[in-house]
Amino acid sequence: MERDSCPPHAMPYEFTRMVTMRDGITLATDVYLPEENYCGPILIERTPYNRRGVSGSEICLESGVSLTRVELARWFCARGYGVVMQDVRGRHGSEGIFSKYINEADDGFDSYAWIVEQPWCDGRICSMGLSYGGHTQLAAACATAPGLSAMFLDTGGLLDAYEHSVRYGGAFELKQLTWAFKHARQHALDQGDGEAVTYLESLDLAEEVLKADWQRGKSPLAVVPEYEAYLLDLWEQETARPEWLGAATCADRWIDRIPDVPVFLLGSWNDPYAQSMNILFKEMSQRFSCPVQLLMGPWLHGRRNQSHAGAADFGATALLNNLTGRSFPELRLAWFDFALGKTGRPWQSENVYFEMGGGDWSRRHSGHLDVSGRWLSSPTALTAPEERVFYPDEKGVLKTPVDLSITEVSSRAYSLTVRPDNPFRSIGGAITSGAPIMEGGMFLYSGKADPDSPFNRQDILVFETAPLTEDLVISGTAFLDCQACSDALDFDLAVFLFEKRDLGESGDFSAVNITDGIQRARFADSARKGLALSPGEKINLQVRLMTTAYRLKKGSKLLLLLTGANFPRFDVNTGTGRSMPAETGDWKSEIGTTLADIKLKIETKEGVPLFHL
Repeated sequence: MERDSCPPHAMPYEFTRMVTMRDGITLATDVYLPEENYCGPILIERTPYNRRGVSGSEICLESGVSLTRVELARWFCARGYGVVMQDVRGRHGSEGIFSKYINEADDGFDSYAWIVEQPWCDGRICSMGLSYGGHTQLAAACATAPGLSAMFLDTGGLLDAYEHSVRYGGAFELKQLTWAFKHARQHALDQGDGEAVTYLESLDLAEEVLKADWQRGKSPLAVVPEYEAYLLDLWEQETARPEWLGAATCADRWIDRIPDVPVFLLGSWNDPYAQSMNILFKEMSQRFSCPVQLLMGPWLHGRRNQSHAGAADFGATALLNNLTGRSFPELRLAWFDFALGKTGRPWQSENVYFEMGGGDWSRRHSGHLDVSGRWLSSPTALTAPEERVFYPDEKGVLKTPVDLSITEVSSRAYSLTVRPDNPFRSIGGAITSGAPIMEGGMFLYSGKADPDSPFNRQDILVFETAPLTEDLVISGTAFLDCQACSDALDFDLAVFLFEKRDLGESGDFSAVNITDGIQRARFADSARKGLALSPGEKINLQVRLMTTAYRLKKGSKLLLLLTGANFPRFDVNTGTGRSMPAETGDWKSEIGTTLADIKLKIETKEGVPLFHL
């Protein structure tokens, strides 16, 4: 696809309308039509990132250059589709105040209702968009927006915003901070406020979080008050308010209202929406008579034509265009043509996923680690994975019940001491919007011979299996169950899984992170509603790890690491029973936690090798 240098409205059948919402606010809406008297299906993308701007995920394969949404719309027009690109409320050309996520169901419904009444629409609307563009799609679908005929949902859609985007196990996702910082800086730049831009660029955000001075009007984002208010409104609210349970932000409650239309779900394992994409696939497959397609790659958020995630490289076969034989616009075009009855179904399997792992960890020419992997398919949407359970024996070796005799069952309690002012640092994972303080993906970590290795920290507990006698596949979601008590009013339990490989006779090792999760103790039981613990109170914890698909090689070990933080991916637990923005007193200097009855559960299944779609 060549770059299109024509500015908006330089083509014959393009125009802008300010579309009125139910409360009188108008949204800037660009319309692109293949011909003057066109009346046919309309593709729509609703975005907060500029309806005419560059989309970083829309990469031209020939040039490697990111396309604008104008160029993308014209590409679809040249292939017979009308296109609508719209700025969401309060962004760029649209009126109103931008309240992240909240308005997208009502505004989506009203926008679709306007489109189907236009002479250039035949009553059929197909939605598309990545990330926030996926959120707007699912929100409109949950609101039963008129005309919806097909969806291409790309790594987004808020199944439960508070559980999958704002908080995770009760811990606050600091991607909301980095998102606010990025857009506050851009806002200051657009306003010509050079002083604010210079100040924001000078900040070390991770260190600013640890300073704990996040009161309104005093925080580092106070120079751009609207973004400070956005961030602190989220951070201070530890449980979902009623408006967060609506169709825009909690599709889990509204999924029965989604129209039965063909849906393509595109997701990736090194992405925070991996679990929600798989849940959506299962729920839609159970409810819909229309086809539902799931495709899960190994990529970072939206990086579907990049073969690496962090330091891990999965090989050229991992690229979406190499799998499908199509560019990303061509893939969507094929799906919409099929959904609207123009062509037959392009794929035989409804569930295609990339199983990471199996590589030798050598360095490729690019400098990335050879982790490798392969494309697989599941026989049916509802194939249930098997469950493997591991317990630590008296020596801390993880064993399955088959390998663990009654005399080896450990009744030992493990002590863990952490310092909130020196939290365990994030080590990759399913991260998006992390810059400048964290990076997503998989990385190779040195063993104890490296003084900077995370395995040399004193605030960790480590368990591992014996060398595996056969490959071990983690395919689905892992959980860590335990009983815990603490000397603090609150604490976090962060859990990481690694593949560990010993390095010969040196006794040292290296390890690659596979998945992770966290649970804040005050929110382990929803009935507690976030109330502080009593020191010494025993509670049952279950930590849900991010959904993934990874194969550990025979001879390696599964390593389990437990600690008290995953920073700066999540905020720090101060041990006081209060959230960070509300914390005006001293943090607890140390948090001591005791863990017992530790049990690791992983889901595993074998897929069918897939060579082409």
